[in-house]
Amino acid sequence: DLDNEQIDVLEKWIGEQAGGLVLVAGPVATPKWAGSVGNGNTKAETLRNLAPVVLNSRGARLVSIGRFESESAWPLQLSTDSLQTDFMQIGKTPEESKKAWDDFAGVYSFFACYEPKPGASPIALFGDPTTSVNGTLPIYIATQFYGAGRVAFQGSGEFWRLRDVGEEYFDTYYTKLIRWAGQGRLMRDSDRGILLLDKEQAIIGEQVMVRAVLKDAQFQPLVLPEVSAKLVDPSGRITSLILRPIPDPSQPGVYIGQFFVKSTGNYEVQLPVGGLSEQVVLSQQVIVRVPAIEIQRPQRNDPLLSELASRTGGKYWTGVESVVTNSVDGSSIEAVGIVNSIPPRDQTNFLPGTPDRDFQQRWMGILMAWIVGCLSLEWLIRRMSKLA
Repeated sequence: DLDNEQIDVLEKWIGEQAGGLVLVAGPVATPKWAGSVGNGNTKAETLRNLAPVVLNSRGARLVSIGRFESESAWPLQLSTDSLQTDFMQIGKTPEESKKAWDDFAGVYSFFACYEPKPGASPIALFGDPTTSVNGTLPIYIATQFYGAGRVAFQGSGEFWRLRDVGEEYFDTYYTKLIRWAGQGRLMRDSDRGILLLDKEQAIIGEQVMVRAVLKDAQFQPLVLPEVSAKLVDPSGRITSLILRPIPDPSQPGVYIGQFFVKSTGNYEVQLPVGGLSEQVVLSQQVIVRVPAIEIQRPQRNDPLLSELASRTGGKYWTGVESVVTNSVDGSSIEAVGIVNSIPPRDQTNFLPGTPDRDFQQRWMGILMAWIVGCLSLEWLIRRMSKLA
């Protein structure tokens, strides 16, 4: 058990020295600081501030009714971009990682927390629908930046069950989780500051968050209205990226910004710190690739497709059986549903200036008759006048 001084050192180490913390909930110790028992306790308040989720007494009540000992396992519901988080990539490829999580039977226990803190990223939810509150499932995995460091929350310590899917997945998960938490320490280029990106890999169109924790020459938090970084895209083009202080007076010297990735390749953020004589350039990179949407979300989105069809004046059928039928003699398959749904749109268009063949033929006949008539009249006059 840590005393007040050790808790304060832990908080400063994470926030100022880019440390990392992984909070794993359990049925014995967690209710002492995350539940109602910890209300008014200085140590408990500090640990609650570090957590990426809002913790309150609801968790303690669920523990008291035995939610840490469920009779059946419930799978985790991963967020849409969960596999972009490094420690969730437990396979060698994104496809293998997704299959491993889909094959994972799930966990039996969780600690009830439903609200992420501002800036936190919920990664996985506990899948039991009976545990939802106002339609919201409990958060099982969440992460956040805390100052210069990183904090991850895990609803229980049951990921040893990943061994049922593959021994290597369990080892990979915790190895990458610890590496992710300590990444701030590994990326410290200088004592003057640290530059962090919220992801190492991204897909085209995603937003990448940039976070910088800077200090002045006296190693005190650097307080400026804004700082300017350089963003180098895969083509080598350099643009300015403005980072502004976070609206939290308790964390001076912390600046944030964001940018969107628009092409594949490596994006690099460069942030110069210090004067010309002692300038240090902090840099971080993110790898951008083309999204494999069919692999990440293979389920057919019937509601979205139906809405798209209705908005554009079309019709949506669920499944091939609702569209095709057998012919009368049973020798072929006919798409009667599609054919009948297409309304006839016959129309007559008048094109001005185009020749009218019928009129042209009548006009030529009239001209021919007039010419023949004129010639016949001339011949008759010449005969009657006995002209040669």
